[in-house]
Amino acid sequence: MNDSDLVQWLASAPVQQRCYRQILDAFSYPGSLHSLCCEGCEPLWVALATLVDGGATLSDCDQLIPDELAPFFDVPRLAASAADFVICNASKPPREDWHPKLGTIYQPHLGATLLLRCESLGKGALELQVSGPGVRATTSMLVDGLHARWIAVR
Repeated sequence: MNDSDLVQWLASAPVQQRCYRQILDAFSYPGSLHSLCCEGCEPLWVALATLVDGGATLSDCDQLIPDELAPFFDVPRLAASAADFVICNASKPPREDWHPKLGTIYQPHLGATLLLRCESLGKGALELQVSGPGVRATTSMLVDGLHARWIAVR
């Protein structure tokens, strides 16, 4: 898929609606795995195209958005401490001075949504246990390409 076809595909309402439902289910059921229906393209681009609009801000900590796709994600770029959406390479540890925008217990929507690009979900050497409010029973999730420091700073 060339860049022009990819942008048209990402911008299509049916694709964004399907992906939004998948993302909403994933947020609703922590630890569950959902496909972003994006054969032949990077799932991160699908998530960004679905979630980020002109009213949002973005921080690309590791310059993951290629130059040819940058115009498609035409939103203000800010430091992670001020951005609504933050994307990072999960295989690299966060810098010591890295602090995303935080919400509060009463206003969680004021915090950033962190999107970590890892190698794969559902397989890998790292097993995460997901539990807590909103999770009926402890769930296991395998992850490949997630630096342990991300767990420590969460």
